[in-house]
Amino acid sequence: MTNQIKAVNNFLFILREKEDSEKMGLIIPGSSREKPHEGIVVSVGDLIQDKNIKQSRGKKVLFFKGTGFSIEFQGTEYLVLTSDQIIAIV
Repeated sequence: MTNQIKAVNNFLFILREKEDSEKMGLIIPGSSREKPHEGIVVSVGDLIQDKNIKQSRGKKVLFFKGTGFSIEFQGTEYLVLTSDQIIAIV
C-alpha cells in the first residue's frame, strides 16, 4: 500500500513537470536550468475557497517564479504552494 500525501488548510501539493536537459543539442547541467513554473496538482487542502482551484487535482497549473517550497516524501519531490500563488489552471 502506498501512502498518498494529503494537503491541509490552504496548501496545494504540486508535481513539477520534467524539463528537457537539452536545448538545441547542448546538454544543460541541472544547476543551470531554470525550474518550470508549471506543474500538476496532486493534492488540494480542505480550506481552499476558490471552486476552480478546489477542483484542480490532476490539472496543470501555472504559478509565480520562486514561490512555495520543496519537500520530499517517499522519494518524490513536491512543491508546496498556497492557493493565492496559483496564476492559472491550464
